[in-house]
Amino acid sequence: MRLGADGKPDPKQPLDAHWVMKASDGHSEPLSEMERKFAYGFTVSQARPGQWTVSLMALRARPFTLLQLSAGWRAVLRVGGVASALDRVFVQATERLDVPEVKWVDLYGTSILDGSSTHERLTPHKKRRRAVSESPF
Repeated sequence: MRLGADGKPDPKQPLDAHWVMKASDGHSEPLSEMERKFAYGFTVSQARPGQWTVSLMALRARPFTLLQLSAGWRAVLRVGGVASALDRVFVQATERLDVPEVKWVDLYGTSILDGSSTHERLTPHKKRRRAVSESPF
């Protein structure tokens, strides 16, 4: 979460995505253009004052809401059918010709109702190829 001096999310860019290089010295690196566009990026729009809607590129069908809760600013959505504060997202992707292809997305959260852990694995829907009718020519 990117907060301004007033403690509120930056209205122009409330979120930031980057790699944390834990295998080396823990520094961060920005996502590549292809990573942002096809797998790990996101779009953010302000739904109303103090509330944003976020859609992950890997999970466009399941947008979540950024809200200020007692624990601070949190991403809120249903995880495994339970209203949850999102703790982390894991995107499994493979690359072909430097273009990431999402295989699955794991959502991990904490139930807003009772504090229990929540988890859900989502797989992207593949577009079905339409049968091409045979041409008489």
